[in-house]
Amino acid sequence: MTPAVSTRRGSAGHHTLGVALLAMFVQGAFLALAPDGWLRNESADYRSFYEPVARALLDGGPLVDPEGQPAVRYPIGFPALLAVVFGVGRIVGEGLALQLFTLACVGATAALVHRLALRFCGGRRDAALFGALAWCGYPPYLWLAKQPNSELPFLVLVLGAGLLWWRLPTASPRLGAAVACGALCGAAALVRPAAILLAVPLAVVLVVAQWGEEWGGARRRAVLLAGALLAAQLAVMAPWLLWTHDATGRWMPLSSGGRLSLLDGLTVSAKEERDGPWVPPRVDALMHAVAAERRSVRGPVDAVGFLWARDAVGTVQLVAVKAVRSWYATDSLRFERWLALLQAPILALAALGLWRGWRDPPRRTAVLVVVALSLYFWALTVVVLSILRYMMPAMALLMAPLGLVLAEASMVLRARLRGARA
Repeated sequence: MTPAVSTRRGSAGHHTLGVALLAMFVQGAFLALAPDGWLRNESADYRSFYEPVARALLDGGPLVDPEGQPAVRYPIGFPALLAVVFGVGRIVGEGLALQLFTLACVGATAALVHRLALRFCGGRRDAALFGALAWCGYPPYLWLAKQPNSELPFLVLVLGAGLLWWRLPTASPRLGAAVACGALCGAAALVRPAAILLAVPLAVVLVVAQWGEEWGGARRRAVLLAGALLAAQLAVMAPWLLWTHDATGRWMPLSSGGRLSLLDGLTVSAKEERDGPWVPPRVDALMHAVAAERRSVRGPVDAVGFLWARDAVGTVQLVAVKAVRSWYATDSLRFERWLALLQAPILALAALGLWRGWRDPPRRTAVLVVVALSLYFWALTVVVLSILRYMMPAMALLMAPLGLVLAEASMVLRARLRGARA
């Protein structure tokens, strides 16, 4: 694993606090300056599920949705957090409580991005600061945080798990740190089901990083820690999994919304209420076929069989389209061209940073974990609705290699300016 680097903790800590405060200030400025039409809460899930379930929890009622059915459309994590926020809102005002919760998530996320960038960049404070500042002004995240949604605490938990993972080489006791990391993965899964297997890529990289060692010592310890990671995540998720089985009589992967999310992503161009994005004709035909025969698609395996039987080439095109759209698309289809223009240089520079990091052997484990987690969220986003909002954990992680490239470019520019003055 990447060895810990010695940094002046006071200075790094001040930078982290400054980044958190700056992120909250920028978010507040965005909310203050954005047109009123932009600030409307567009989350149908918040109004139809999260808010009413949270109020039911706060009032001590049964865990049911507005229709009186067991509240299994999404996991319990975000409604439980909202119940706490609404409880505080009864003292300070609900609007203020929601704003404080949002800003706390924004600040914590920026601070975690900074700490993770410090780890990735080998303690280089300039590179970490560049990466964190890029995140503070990242327009898609500013837009995301304009309304309460589950992605905000989800990012805090995912990045917190990543930071704990990076501390495993120096943590004492290491087993406790591995269990805490796995527990955060489980908590993230209870906020958003996308994290249901989050501990898997972390465990895999943990073992791969020590696989060249002989059995015993570091390699044996890595396997033990990987097992603790996986077991801790499962232990945190288990009560909810058991409750949903007891409430519905069937096992489900954290929520009942998996099939709907899958179908949503396979019918983007076939939705009657709006014009869909342009897609190749074969892909459009497949999406209309899925829309016409929704009952035939009960899960990912059924979807692959259904699509492949109708048009194998079109299925490959469909996967490619969803893979590309994951990096810039929106649920509302707005701003997609501008987002594509924004994302292209960010992703190019982040890729360059990963390549430069790989060339430095001590950083290879850091590159592996960033790539593994980014691929994990990318793959899940391709399976469901392929939009940039679901890629926010990957984008937060990619700010570290982006910051490395920006810092190196800044050094070159300063050197040339000094040379020109001389």
